[in-house]
Amino acid sequence: MTSLMEQCCCKRRFKWELKKFFLLLYNTDMPVAFDTLRFAETLKVSGFSDEQAKGLSEAILKAQEAGVASLVTVEDMIRIESRLNERMTKIEGELTLIKWMMGIMLAGVISLVMKAFFMH
Repeated sequence: MTSLMEQCCCKRRFKWELKKFFLLLYNTDMPVAFDTLRFAETLKVSGFSDEQAKGLSEAILKAQEAGVASLVTVEDMIRIESRLNERMTKIEGELTLIKWMMGIMLAGVISLVMKAFFMH
């Protein structure tokens, strides 16, 4: 049976290991090597059973691998930016055409109104 002081130290160590892992995972651009054995041992010392420690370690490893697989690269961002720029250029051209068409239509309406009221 461990004393209360030892349990507190184990919990603090577990929290620190978990915090370190997530800081490394989300604050770096490169994949982080995850030591599942060390993590499982930390969990066991903190009071987890052997099965729980292994299961949690494997779950975190799978989550990390899935997260790294779905990261966007710089090349992806450049490709997306160029596609968006092409679309924006096309939309700007269409808006310019619509402005001219509206101007011509407005001029036609004004000329019809002037003809109706001033040309008898």
